[in-house]
Amino acid sequence: MGSPTQSSQLIKLCMKKKNNTEESLAIDRLVIFLDTINVNRREFEQNVGLANGYVGNQLKRRGNISSKMLNKILLEYPELNVTWLLTGHSLIIPRNTITNLTLETSLVAG
Repeated sequence: MGSPTQSSQLIKLCMKKKNNTEESLAIDRLVIFLDTINVNRREFEQNVGLANGYVGNQLKRRGNISSKMLNKILLEYPELNVTWLLTGHSLIIPRNTITNLTLETSLVAG
């Protein structure tokens, strides 16, 4: 993880529920997640092993996330709440992950 300040900022962002409309797709929520953790699309595509421009193309086509892609994403970003990604319900990052981030931050800062 990054510095205590970065961890604190991530915790605050992840505690917020993001508004989702009925038209929102998992690919839209994926972009929200990437913005939340300050990872650009290109970096994400490299980390997950996707072709250049994959996320942008999915957004333009209003495509969705395949189960194969979902597996790759969750292997690389295990902190991502799959329920939120697929449905828009719950928090971006599960509470137990937020609790662990809080604990790590207090240990580093303390």
